[in-house]
Amino acid sequence: MDFLGAVWDFFLVEANQKALASIIGVLGLLGGLWLYTTGRLGALFKSEHDTTETQVKRGPTYHVSDEAQGGFAEAASGAAIGQVMGNQTIQHGAPVGHVTLSLDDYEARQKKLRSEVEAEMEGKLGEERAQLQARLDEVDRRLADPDTALKAAEERIAELEARLGNAETTEEQAARTALESGDLETARVMFERVEALTAPDVTKNASAHFALGRIAEEELRWPDAAGHYSRAAEIEENYEYLFEARKLAWLAGQHDRASEIGERLVGLVSRETTFGPEERASAFNEHGLTLKALGRHAEAEELYRNALGLLREAHGTEHPDYANQLNNLAVLLRTIRRQDEAEPLLRQALEIGQNCLGENHPHYAIYLNNLAGLLRDTGRHEEAEPLYREALEIGRRTIGEAHPDFATRLNNLAGVLRDRARYEEAEPIYTRALGILETSVGADHPSTKLVRENLARLYALRDGTA
Repeated sequence: MDFLGAVWDFFLVEANQKALASIIGVLGLLGGLWLYTTGRLGALFKSEHDTTETQVKRGPTYHVSDEAQGGFAEAASGAAIGQVMGNQTIQHGAPVGHVTLSLDDYEARQKKLRSEVEAEMEGKLGEERAQLQARLDEVDRRLADPDTALKAAEERIAELEARLGNAETTEEQAARTALESGDLETARVMFERVEALTAPDVTKNASAHFALGRIAEEELRWPDAAGHYSRAAEIEENYEYLFEARKLAWLAGQHDRASEIGERLVGLVSRETTFGPEERASAFNEHGLTLKALGRHAEAEELYRNALGLLREAHGTEHPDYANQLNNLAVLLRTIRRQDEAEPLLRQALEIGQNCLGENHPHYAIYLNNLAGLLRDTGRHEEAEPLYREALEIGRRTIGEAHPDFATRLNNLAGVLRDRARYEEAEPIYTRALGILETSVGADHPSTKLVRENLARLYALRDGTA
């Protein structure tokens, strides 16, 4: 799922009010450029079936679900008007700027953020702890692939620099210089000042709130981000503001609020004729995610099917976006035990992925993994095993063997081997997955604990004590 991953010194000098407001007006156009990264939020093991889920971005913010046994986690959909769905946010030809933040600095700041979240988790229980764990998972996602995270930030900064144009004023020039070295705290203070000064100007004030939301999101202050995005949408309702407000409300644990905003988003694209099929599909898919998570499956299914039809209209049936929506619909159908309907959708998604993306693409691995999970659900372990192995091998080539998602795939393969009473083969695979997770996300992470429990269950089954 980051827009401000390296924007640390947004403004190094204090600009006058007029110039700042001008800059914010420009920055307000940029919300659609940020890709919620990613958005994996960790490998979340959910059941005794060794369920995992990993969100993978498909487009502006279109995620595709990667969940092994026991269910799927769908993908969040596209974000901003004017963007198209794809594996990365579509840039507009802007070259990467001369960002001076080094990889070491970026990693150090993420590690500092991780320590702060860990300290905040001390003594927390229940939903509050779960929210903090999700924030910790996001930091771990960045640290698992810092090169990619920093590159994404540099690309967003380059686009932001392009939007600043010639930077004719002293303040604009300072902003451009600051983009190359940055200080989020300074940026936040400046945007707060702009927000206070621009209250009479609806557009600029909404833009200021949106910018504050971006900063809060980068700092993993999700409740603050949700508040700023929601305020921007209240001041000036548009697709971009509503999309981000729904997403962050959900991340902040404000589920009813997320559903309310999702309904507004769907209403907007349904009544306005200016939105194309991609934007409408994104809105339907996004709200469908919320409804499914809230157990409103029939409503979610209708939205998913509508999104599928819109993508068929926009791209035809041989397109990666269409494959992802097939996957998401299959996620839902499997959740409500309609495996017979889900299976052909997954097989179709797999075929499209193979033709359009190739067999080394991460999304192809996701489809393999999801289909393997469905086969395991229905007792076809012999068919599931080679799919798990193929997904694992793709992960080895693409994300590496130290990544938490690779541990997820190991866990899934071990699970199907355990189901087949091949305990001696499953044990070292579980052990390896456990080692990766202990190193990458820590011994107390929920995913680590679940793999440990899976391994304990293997021992009980092998020893006849289960």
